[in-house]
Amino acid sequence: MDRENGEKILFETADILEEIGVPYHLTHGTLLGLYRDHAIIEGDSDMDIGILMEDFRPKLDDMIDEFSSNGFRVRPFSTPCSYIRTLWLYKYDTIMDIMGFFLYKDKRFCLSQEKENVAWLHSAEFFNNYTLIKFKGKEFPVPAKTEEFLKEAYGDTWQIPQDKKYVVTKVFDYWNKVKKEMGKTQFDF
Repeated sequence: MDRENGEKILFETADILEEIGVPYHLTHGTLLGLYRDHAIIEGDSDMDIGILMEDFRPKLDDMIDEFSSNGFRVRPFSTPCSYIRTLWLYKYDTIMDIMGFFLYKDKRFCLSQEKENVAWLHSAEFFNNYTLIKFKGKEFPVPAKTEEFLKEAYGDTWQIPQDKKYVVTKVFDYWNKVKKEMGKTQFDF
């Protein structure tokens, strides 16, 4: 991904979400890069924004309409849920993932679009409070305990840039656990 295009899609996506009143936060590689390196990670394949599902679902139609009318290609993901849980946006030859974060017990998780039954798992407490980080003159919301969040997501070495594309190291097969506990394969959280 071209860094300049990553910045363009990030700023435009954030502006649209703010205009239609959708609370969001930076997550995954986007958060790691902007917090640790004050830049988009070289070689990252996409940009990542998270939205709590209780905010995502009521604004879904507005998001799809606004992104579409602003020239984004929009692809929704629902499986294995009975409703849309992630929006995949494409513009400027760049992908933006807008992921819904589910609450289950004391965890928040979002589901992978690429790997069936895989979820990125985080302590729910990280999503109770946010702070702002500034990047190129714009402030973006991030979990208030940013360094703890990054450590949970990437491990103790999150502060050390990797030689190759740095991906989430703590990928969990959490979805299967939730399905087993609830005895379901589709969900209406």
